[in-house]
Amino acid sequence: MAMSWLGAEVVATDVHEGRRKLLEETVSRAAPEVRVVPESEIGDSGPYSAVWVDAPCSGSGILRRHPDVRWSRPDFDLRPLRETQSRLLREALSIVPRGGLVLYSVCSLFSEEGSDVVRESTDLAEIREEIRLGPDRSPSCDGFFGAILEKR
Repeated sequence: MAMSWLGAEVVATDVHEGRRKLLEETVSRAAPEVRVVPESEIGDSGPYSAVWVDAPCSGSGILRRHPDVRWSRPDFDLRPLRETQSRLLREALSIVPRGGLVLYSVCSLFSEEGSDVVRESTDLAEIREEIRLGPDRSPSCDGFFGAILEKR
């Protein structure tokens, strides 16, 4: 929403239909110029000069504030998440032109969900910058990984 307030044309989606409905309700109140589409239709609206993939993740970056999460998911398997993260990143790269940018982000401290996923796409894009935040760098900060990629 903030990007649209600054004048950017924003098209948004979510991989989960229920969350996409919530997104539609939110933007209708706060940023009605944002267009929300089903994930299956996101490519039909492109190409885009930039895409932000805020990927679903384990949420390990919030453990500082919510330590109980580690016990609520004792047998957590990253494989299905990694598959979704990789798919979303590759799809994003497919809808930007050469030289287009993709920002990939997760609220996770696990390299399996962050830098490893990004490194898998280096055949399609060059990594311009990686950003890591976490309680090890700032005690009041949640864990976060982000990367800016430029499509080759």
